[in-house]
Amino acid sequence: MTIRVVLAEDNLLVREGVRRLLETRHESSIEVVAACGDLDGLLVAVDEYQPDVVVTDIRMPPTHTDEGLRAAAALRKSHPQVGVVLLSQFDAPVYARALLEEGSAGRAYLLKEPGLRPRATRRCHPRGRPRGLGHRPEGGRNACCRTRQPIARGYRRVRGGRHDQRSTYAAR
Repeated sequence: MTIRVVLAEDNLLVREGVRRLLETRHESSIEVVAACGDLDGLLVAVDEYQPDVVVTDIRMPPTHTDEGLRAAAALRKSHPQVGVVLLSQFDAPVYARALLEEGSAGRAYLLKEPGLRPRATRRCHPRGRPRGLGHRPEGGRNACCRTRQPIARGYRRVRGGRHDQRSTYAAR
């Protein structure tokens, strides 16, 4: 049995990457029947293709706020048999709660970027934790921030702007 998917993502590179991931798995039988870049295109594609699952970004045009959540709520009423996977780069419980508040059946919240895994990072470094790097999640995005320690010998800290901005390092 082939699973029919409508994919909605405003970023072309991410949209085509997810499409390829879904379609090229050897053991899966997934067919992406439509790919669109905004909320209106998503709703038209669902009406036209009658998919089994919708994979959608949480923020898309026209307003870049919560179009994916609104699509999931609308599809729960108009197409209750269609599952929805909400892709997000925001590790925000408010979005997950909003998606699942009317039940979790046929709904999933998936982070695009699971983030930096400190244990895996330490294993890759020969002496444990790399000096000068700290883990700081910022609104769902995991970023490495510089600490007060120089990252390597032969570099000096260059101060620029406010204290809470990331420091940069330049060769001596």
